[in-house]
Amino acid sequence: MKKILLIVMMLVMCVSSACFASDGSVLDAEAKMVDQFLNASSYKNVSSILSDDMKANFDETKFNEYKASITKDLGAFKEKQLVNVIKRPGIDRLVYGAGFDGGKVMMVIADFAVNNEKPLLLNIAIVPPQPPKDQAQADQNK
Repeated sequence: MKKILLIVMMLVMCVSSACFASDGSVLDAEAKMVDQFLNASSYKNVSSILSDDMKANFDETKFNEYKASITKDLGAFKEKQLVNVIKRPGIDRLVYGAGFDGGKVMMVIADFAVNNEKPLLLNIAIVPPQPPKDQAQADQNK
């Protein structure tokens, strides 16, 4: 009986580790896409990672305007740290704390369409960091 239980436990661990490894490879690919987008100097460098919807709404002209605006307002991208991952069927959202020149810190929110473990960038936004809701309410009550 103990041997059967041990074999069942090993099988469960193998299956679960394979599932986690699958998520890890998708998350790694998504993280590389965020880096590729933030460090890209031309639209040609990122067009291959964009979903069809994003390509339709975010052409080369808009990309150049976006990059110019980010460079002017924030400076060069320096680093990022993963803060949150939200996984829904077919869609992942990664939230990063990102550092730019001059110590500026922003949040990078990247949405990905995931089809057969192949992610494509749906949307990316760079926004000011938001304090936790509890802290924001406490600040308002002062």
